[in-house]
Amino acid sequence: MLTLVVPTYNERNNLPALLERVEAALTACGEPFEVIVVDDDSPDGTSEVARSLAARHGWLRVLTRKHQRDLSTAVLAGWFAARGEILGVIDGDLQHPPELLPVLLRRLRETGADIVIASRHVKGGGVSKWSLFRRLISWAATLMAGFILPGTLSRVRDPMSGFFLLRRPVVENSPLRPVGYKILLEVLAKGDYHRCEEVPYIFQERFRGGSKMGLRTSWQYLLHLASIAVDTGEARRVFRYAAVGASGAVVNLGVFALLTRAAGAPPALALPAATALAIINNFLLNDRFTFPETRRRTPGRAAAVGRFVRFLWVVLIGACLNMPLASALMRLARAPLELAVLAGIGAAAAWNFVLNSRVTWKVWWDRDVHLRRWRAEAVPPPPPDTVCNLCGGRQFIVLYRGRAGAASRPDLFCCTSFDHGDFTNILRCVSCSLVFQAPADAIRQIEECYRRVQDPVYLREEQGRVRTFDRLLDEIDAVQGRAEVQGRGRGDSKVQSPAAATPRSAVRTPHSRGCLLDVGCYTGVFLDRARRRGWQVSGLEPSRWAADVAGRRGFSVQEGLLAECALPPASFDAVTVWDVIEHFGDPRAEVERVARLLKPGGLLALSTMDVESGFARLLGPRWPWFMRMHLYYFSPDTLGALLEKAGLEVVEVRRHRRIVSARYLLEKAAAQPSGLSGLFRLAARLPFLGRLHIPVNFGDTINAYARKPMASVATTEPG
Repeated sequence: MLTLVVPTYNERNNLPALLERVEAALTACGEPFEVIVVDDDSPDGTSEVARSLAARHGWLRVLTRKHQRDLSTAVLAGWFAARGEILGVIDGDLQHPPELLPVLLRRLRETGADIVIASRHVKGGGVSKWSLFRRLISWAATLMAGFILPGTLSRVRDPMSGFFLLRRPVVENSPLRPVGYKILLEVLAKGDYHRCEEVPYIFQERFRGGSKMGLRTSWQYLLHLASIAVDTGEARRVFRYAAVGASGAVVNLGVFALLTRAAGAPPALALPAATALAIINNFLLNDRFTFPETRRRTPGRAAAVGRFVRFLWVVLIGACLNMPLASALMRLARAPLELAVLAGIGAAAAWNFVLNSRVTWKVWWDRDVHLRRWRAEAVPPPPPDTVCNLCGGRQFIVLYRGRAGAASRPDLFCCTSFDHGDFTNILRCVSCSLVFQAPADAIRQIEECYRRVQDPVYLREEQGRVRTFDRLLDEIDAVQGRAEVQGRGRGDSKVQSPAAATPRSAVRTPHSRGCLLDVGCYTGVFLDRARRRGWQVSGLEPSRWAADVAGRRGFSVQEGLLAECALPPASFDAVTVWDVIEHFGDPRAEVERVARLLKPGGLLALSTMDVESGFARLLGPRWPWFMRMHLYYFSPDTLGALLEKAGLEVVEVRRHRRIVSARYLLEKAAAQPSGLSGLFRLAARLPFLGRLHIPVNFGDTINAYARKPMASVATTEPG
């Protein structure tokens, strides 16, 4: 059976014609088939159109994903739900001709290929009416892919195609983590295949609707390439090649200075000699450290001489490209001299790297080695009773294999824990993209660890927290102020802050902003800063040690969990949950409890990590916030969906910037496995670094503000 996935967003006008042509093409094949439309909740009603068509066609199924918009993950969701042993994908905008499907399927069957790609870049293929600018953009994107995966491009001419078929085993156990629009790149980099075939086709112009291309798409593409480079280990090879190039520059300058100044040689003789030694230096280091597998595979002097000759030709051509490009940029684009020279050097370096990888050393990365490693790292599916906390789904993708250490200990759950990388398995829900850790430690065991937490490092680093919390209180004031201004502009009393709406007869200090509850208040640092701003504060904290510290500071803190504390509903003007929601065993239930505690119009303010950020995607399993104590990982979309399900209105989501001491930042860096850990640890001992505070923002933490509607009716905790 063939399963064809059609990812859609705002394609209601194209979908009926596409499916009619797909049905005619696949019926002519004489094989059973199904089509799965995966729609990212299009506002134009694409899902409704697809469902009406599915009611008339038994071969059509529809999946609608909420709070998501990503073509690659939509394709994966469709493949995950597929029944066929042959999987395929076609765009929903009629730019891919469905009539080519029988040709692709026949080529797959006849040749025994694992992947068959509809290609624009083989004989007979092309594009219809693309402008020169669009052709240049496509060429540049393909060139960047070649820089990351030149071995792939040596076998596939159109790795950017979005129209292809493959056999299910190619992706069934592969660690696919795509983002954006180019899922074929991910399949070619990580899939389990041996033979690819390409069939020519003409890429058509869009008949109806608008293009999805934009800055966001381009950024996702760059992130995807970087992620592939990190996952395959090729980022290290690029770094080594660059380091060798830097050493060659040092040799060149050093020898030139030595010959001209110490030996008195004329520059006309010194420069060629220095350049020759730099070239020899670069070749020997690259041969030994950057591409060692080639030297091991083809040892001997004759093979080395052959590689050196090819290396010389590549370098010579790169040098010839350098000067004309710089001259063209200065003359045609009127670029400054320095910028033009840098662009020429960069282009020559990229040329040298790609050509040396493919021509001189004839190696990129050994796919068989990586496939064996990824198969060894394959994990069994999660327990059958695993259910998504956000949508209730039961289909999951294992993003990263866990490497959890010993049994849970209290020090793994303290706020300043340095046990980064200690986690089980990281899963993503196919339906809603919520990311979580599973299997997690038993909830009772986790709760007991939190009760026993002690964290002297947090006390030492309180000044950074003070400055961070002051910024967060400024944000709360700004969010509430904007809401009141907007409300007055609309004549809408709903957005008035609950504190402002409180009757004057209520027991409040003259300057009080209202009642605030800090969930997970730890040692009371935020409570102190909020009280100074006029809030009537109280806290909730599971750690006995932390609750005791906060109590000795004069704060009203209940020791225990949110579900254990008897707090009256609709009693708080604001609830803050800083860096806590990711620790909840049941975040949906906990946010619903928080919503019940808020007065109508009350504000929930929280911070958490963003698992879909560029920094998180780039680092993959090495992202430092994958830790045993973090059970859930949100994105702005999944966090917004969670808040909405709790009956809250999302007001604003913004990037979080925290302030830490340089000492603490170095200690965190030292906790990451790298060759520089010892250096970071040594530098962190410098006394003055504890007094030097710096802002930190890698774009992987977010603040979210949500409001309880004025129409909400307080309910009691279900018994």
